[in-house]
This record gives sequence, C-alpha cells and structure tokens, in this order.
Amino acid sequence: MNGILLEGRLVVTPEHFEAVCTVAAEVSRQSEEEPGCLKYLVGADLTTAHALVFLELYADSAAFDAHKEQPYARAFAEMLAGKLSARALEFHRIVSNAEAPTLGGSYDAALGSL
Repeated sequence: MNGILLEGRLVVTPEHFEAVCTVAAEVSRQSEEEPGCLKYLVGADLTTAHALVFLELYADSAAFDAHKEQPYARAFAEMLAGKLSARALEFHRIVSNAEAPTLGGSYDAALGSL
C-alpha cells in the first residue's frame, strides 16, 4: 500500500475550542466521502486541555492533494487562523504488514489482531 497517514495535533485557544470541534467533526464527515480518503478521525486529547488529534488516511499523495483543495478543507484551515496556540503535523508512508518491523511478544499479537 502506498497510503499516506497524516498525524496532526492542534492546541486550540480555550475560547475557540468548542467551535473548532464542531467544524472539525463536519470536516471529518465530509472528508470521508472523498474517494481517496480512507479514514479521517478527530479526537480530543485526554492529557492536554483544548488539544485535538487528527489521524487522516489517504490512498496516496494525490488523494491528499485533492483533499487540501476541497472547499470545506480550505475553509477549516482559514477558520483556524488566530485560534491555535500550537500545531504539529507529521506525514507517514503506510507500510504493509510484510514490511513492518517486528516488535516482538505481545506487541506483535496486538498488531495481528487489528
């Protein structure tokens, strides 16, 4: 698989957190309707107040590029201006199980059950 995984973390200013959560949930719903978006998850961080974690899985880099051009994705990015105290994005290439490193013991058993 040549998929792309985006792992994002946004720390939102407290006064904007609820509004950002509402829009993020709608962006997630719309994104999952895109042909190349395989999964779009948004979670509230359990250890950091007002932080959101995004896990986005795309079939390939072209699918991610198409996602960025969607009107709702652009509007969300614009909406975030001035509402964040921190932002981090990491991009990963998905590897198949055959290419994945072996962790050993219970880790491999847990991964095998996914």
